Amino acid sequence: MATKNRFPDNKFNFLRFRKITGGTLSDLPITADDAIDIDSTSPTIYPYYYGTTLLSDLTPAQIISVGTLVNATGGGAVTLPFSGTGVNLWVWFDDVASTKTEWDDPASSFNQGTIGGTGDLFLSPTAKTVNSRTGKFYITELPTVGKTLILS
Repeated sequence: MATKNRFPDNKFNFLRFRKITGGTLSDLPITADDAIDIDSTSPTIYPYYYGTTLLSDLTPAQIISVGTLVNATGGGAVTLPFSGTGVNLWVWFDDVASTKTEWDDPASSFNQGTIGGTGDLFLSPTAKTVNSRTGKFYITELPTVGKTLILS
């Protein structure tokens, strides 16, 4: 049995409660007189959205309506299966995720680079609030061919 708690920073953390009665585990519910063992080793859950667009920027409402939502359990490298031709690739990460500084095409060792520099595929991220959560919005500088990319 798990319970979901929302903390002030809007991160979701999942805790597993095990009721201990007479040295053995038993079922919930837990009362005020019960001893409990809390397992809080589960990772933080954070959302991100990604997609393609013909626009050069998106509003938070557009991110929600046209993007693909993923609920991730870590803030490291993310593989994104973009598709389309002549489109801008974009992704919005919750601030819980680490800032992305590099991109890589796993199909070609020559197709990779940094994020945010002059001539880079992705522009520097901009801050956008989506569903009351602050995050970073990344979009390609010019339309490109959609393909699977890894952002790290």
